[in-house]
Amino acid sequence: MPQRLFNRGGQVHMTTEYDAAQGWVYNDWIGPQDLASVIAGSEAGLALLHHHACPYLLNDNRHTFEPWDYAMEWVTTQWLPRALNAGLTHYAQVIRAESPTSLSAEVLYSAIQEQVEMRVFISLQQAQAWLHQAQKMK
Repeated sequence: MPQRLFNRGGQVHMTTEYDAAQGWVYNDWIGPQDLASVIAGSEAGLALLHHHACPYLLNDNRHTFEPWDYAMEWVTTQWLPRALNAGLTHYAQVIRAESPTSLSAEVLYSAIQEQVEMRVFISLQQAQAWLHQAQKMK
């Protein structure tokens, strides 16, 4: 069952869950984000990665519309080392085509590509297929 996280206005800004059937953590980001919501959501997903010793993360940004460059330093210096320590090896990022979030995803990819296997997709199905392929190669 997905865990729902709420912003200060009482709106769901993210859901996260460990999908046991697929073998990955799925984060679905919704609406506008700020640094506090990015941190809260990232921490919730990280807790699931750690609890389930899960090496696969599917991060879905199709329902967000703004770039999140303001969180990049925190993600790369605070979140990523702990995610790697929890066992993260594969990170699939799904974005909306021609959305400002795509620029943030590209910056993140450049920052972490040497530490974790990351791919950026505009199709949820393609991201899922890539994670399934990675699981078969394990």
